[in-house]
Amino acid sequence: MLYFIEQLNKLSTSFCVFPMILLLGGFLTWKLRGLQFHGLKLGFNLMLQNKLDDSSSKANEVSSYEAVAGILAGNFGTGNIAGMAVALACGGPGALVWVWLAALLGAIVQYAGSYLGSKYRKPEGNTREFIGGPIACLAFGMRKKILAGFFALFTIMTAFCAGNCVQVSCIVPLCAEGTAGKLLVGILLALVVIPVLAGGNNRILRFSARVIPFIAGFYCISCGIILFQHASAILPAIKLICSSAFGIKAGLAGIGGYTLSQVISTGINRAVMATDCGSGMVSILQANTKSKNPVVDGLVTLVPPVIVMVVCSITMLVLIVSGAYSSGAQGTLMVMSAFKNSLGSLGSVIVILAMALFGYTTILTWFACAEKSLQYMIPGRRANLWLKAIYVLIIPLGGVIDMRMIWALSDTGFSGMVILNCIALIALLKDVLSTNRDVALLKERECSVADPVRNLDA
Repeated sequence: MLYFIEQLNKLSTSFCVFPMILLLGGFLTWKLRGLQFHGLKLGFNLMLQNKLDDSSSKANEVSSYEAVAGILAGNFGTGNIAGMAVALACGGPGALVWVWLAALLGAIVQYAGSYLGSKYRKPEGNTREFIGGPIACLAFGMRKKILAGFFALFTIMTAFCAGNCVQVSCIVPLCAEGTAGKLLVGILLALVVIPVLAGGNNRILRFSARVIPFIAGFYCISCGIILFQHASAILPAIKLICSSAFGIKAGLAGIGGYTLSQVISTGINRAVMATDCGSGMVSILQANTKSKNPVVDGLVTLVPPVIVMVVCSITMLVLIVSGAYSSGAQGTLMVMSAFKNSLGSLGSVIVILAMALFGYTTILTWFACAEKSLQYMIPGRRANLWLKAIYVLIIPLGGVIDMRMIWALSDTGFSGMVILNCIALIALLKDVLSTNRDVALLKERECSVADPVRNLDA
């Protein structure tokens, strides 16, 4: 069964997920005139403007800034630290170039998904919360409730596997050895998750808005210190990244075709997994934003992929200039080696803290996605309580169970999310292509976030 799932994942990733994101991203970049480039500043300004207006948010609403923080909390998982080490080991330094290319194309897909998810969102029964994201696009935009149900199932699967168990499996081994010790760390992690989880979706996003800037800043400053120590090696590292991106040396050895394919595949894989572009996770988290303008919701989502890619790039440079890349270490151990070689024992503490905090916020954010998905499938408080209980109980197991099946199911769930989300985007493409006028008006008039440019449902 495991072998079958892994082979199915390889096929779906190679022939569906990557092509859909790259082709759709390229088409949208052309039709929207490179919006991910010229609209980035506007998206950043709208996000900051909304942060200043946080005090006006109602209890059932979140600001665009809080939604972006939640997006980053989901992106900055343990995989974004250890993941760059994996990319370096599997695809070489050149993978970073393809990470950036895929992330920039994925960003415009993310914009389209956020716009549509906000446009078609609907209230959840008698509550003041909304169902948004790909579920709303599939159920209310395309009127395909069966596909919306499948998307919700894939989201819950991904949340339990990638958002929960995978994060725990990366954190626990850094803190303890042996089954008993790992279980104890898992139990402690579950206990600190409960208070935030109990407050629901909006509390998770508000918590993320408070802690993510400090965690990311702390990690980037630490990386900056290491880069400063090895300043003379930065330029050679950049040259190595650029020359490796197209397999120049490997081409001279006669194996360029395979090597280039490996570099590109690794880079695209890391970009998609690091930014969640194409999965629809972003627009799920935006369902309760107070903005009434779907274009604004879309524009602010251009910011997270760039921030994530900057952090990934800094991590890659640290791994190369510190010598950890050539140490033979893999994954988390390569990152640990880079920090320990440069900062001594303090470096190990920094890596453990960063991975623990990033993993913690990722666990919370993916639960928010699972909660929204379950509310669409089974409305009601009882189902939600069962979801919280099961999600928390699984946390201690993440550090001790065999992860191969968990990774396989994570890939299956994520691929399912991407494929269904892209189907919705293609079906509703006409709506997205009409937003050029709205972006131009936003730039020209510098509208308030609270004031829609026009009736976008017309």
